[in-house]
Amino acid sequence: MEDTIHHAHPVAVRKAVEANAPPPELTLEDMASPSARVVALTTRPDAVVPGFAREPAHAGPGSRWVALMLPGGGACVAAALVEPAESSGFRADSTLDEAALRHSITISRMYVEPSYSGLDLAPMLAYLALRRGRLQQRTNAVAYMSDAGRALADLLDLRVLPELPSRRGQFARCQRLDIAIHRAYRAAGPRGQAVLRQGFIDEAVETLQQLVTPLLSTPYFMAVDDGTLSREQYIYSLSNLHQFVRWTTRLLGRAVSLSDDPELRGHFLNHLGGEVNHEVIIENDLAALGADVDVDYVVHAMVPNLGTQEFMVVQESLIGFHEDPVLFMAAPFAAEGFAANVTMRFITGLTACAKKWGVANPKKAVTFFASHVHFDGGDDGHWALTRDILAKNLPDDMRLQQFLNAVRLAMNGFIHCYASYVDELGIWTATPTAARD
Repeated sequence: MEDTIHHAHPVAVRKAVEANAPPPELTLEDMASPSARVVALTTRPDAVVPGFAREPAHAGPGSRWVALMLPGGGACVAAALVEPAESSGFRADSTLDEAALRHSITISRMYVEPSYSGLDLAPMLAYLALRRGRLQQRTNAVAYMSDAGRALADLLDLRVLPELPSRRGQFARCQRLDIAIHRAYRAAGPRGQAVLRQGFIDEAVETLQQLVTPLLSTPYFMAVDDGTLSREQYIYSLSNLHQFVRWTTRLLGRAVSLSDDPELRGHFLNHLGGEVNHEVIIENDLAALGADVDVDYVVHAMVPNLGTQEFMVVQESLIGFHEDPVLFMAAPFAAEGFAANVTMRFITGLTACAKKWGVANPKKAVTFFASHVHFDGGDDGHWALTRDILAKNLPDDMRLQQFLNAVRLAMNGFIHCYASYVDELGIWTATPTAARD
């Protein structure tokens, strides 16, 4: 039995573990509008956490509700409304302009079930609210609070901003978000932290999804969609992608050698097996585009452009310098996460472009992208496997923050490189603006 488990598919192992795991003490929810269970708590005066400036008249643009629920569809025991500071009551009270507040969030209101006695809910709820600010890439947490909220202010080390006016006995308080969220997570204690870790992968996935949209909105994907991608731009993209794809198996091999945990090592071995010779697929696609394509140059002499190398240095630094296989997973998490969001419409559009260029067999020129839509999506794709193994290897909030930074760096590299593949070769599709005399 032990040998069977050791060699089992990672998803099967995860499901076996989850089937025998104790139920969570509380579950997490994050929503744009309050659910009925949240409303049931927030309408009770005895549940209001004291100290906040006032009941918000309405939730402004970008606001979110976060909540802690009893498992199995049970009641809401804690909830908070989080708002971008520039569209909240804090702006009116502080008289600050939008520019001064655009890097800040405010916790407008907090509610806690007074009869609940299982865990210390205040730091857990504060963590969830601040996490929403982190997802919005905010740097500060602000709030108008009275002395009645001193316990929460001390918990998060919210400091008075002396230059701002007081309002109705409340003072403007502020703290850097990274410090406040660290203090909240630490104060939650081991049991509370175990509950909060349920949301780690959801935060990583949402962080990635926020960046998938701008990536798929780059000129490259837009040009494929409207049929204006040129043959030269496509060759340029494949040639640059080859520069890092050919290193994938070697980087994964390095990750295997650095993984002490057998399950993590098995994950990388499984991933490595699925990446063998993918650079050859690119070479075949290039060859299918025509005899004038210098594949030998791409393989032996080409240097990647800066956008492509931006992505490359992220993954090479994580596994080469830091020697950290878990953080290195941010690169395939980003690469395969966005590939899992590419639909067959993209492949159909790319094939149509190749046909328009006069390629003899268009399908043979798009096999790299077509294969990755197939390999990386679905329940057993690399994307799902990476996500599953991550859930066991991000033990605390500091580790999560490191991983989120790596994801953002990798995705920024992808955004820049895919934009460059069209922008830098715009001359190939340019037309005169006016006829010369």
